[in-house]
Amino acid sequence: MYNPYQAQFSMYQQQPIQQNILPQQQIMQTNGKPTFDTFRMSPNSSILIADTSAPIVWKCTSDGLGNVSSEAFDITPHKDASVLDATSITAILTEMNTRITKLEEMNNEKSTTSRKPTKSNADDKPVQE
Repeated sequence: MYNPYQAQFSMYQQQPIQQNILPQQQIMQTNGKPTFDTFRMSPNSSILIADTSAPIVWKCTSDGLGNVSSEAFDITPHKDASVLDATSITAILTEMNTRITKLEEMNNEKSTTSRKPTKSNADDKPVQE
């Protein structure tokens, strides 16, 4: 006997679920300068290696033959720029005003001091004895 549901069931057979598998992410680490003679890389590739003994990152590159060379870069933690608020701007302007006032006072003191005019020695002839 013909079963109409049997044909439909075969169309809806369970398919294997495909999951997007992400590649494994890792940070290569070394303690001190890595030994590049034993470090193998594919030709024309590069990698960053973090140094655990100092704030250094090694950039390793390989040429077309697979010869590895390295270059060290210093790293420091990032610090966000400080945000200026009205209080800090007022303090900066007050300090600048104080400095300008001191410079004006110093300039006025120099201009009020009398100086003796000096005679130019350009017209004088050397004295011969």
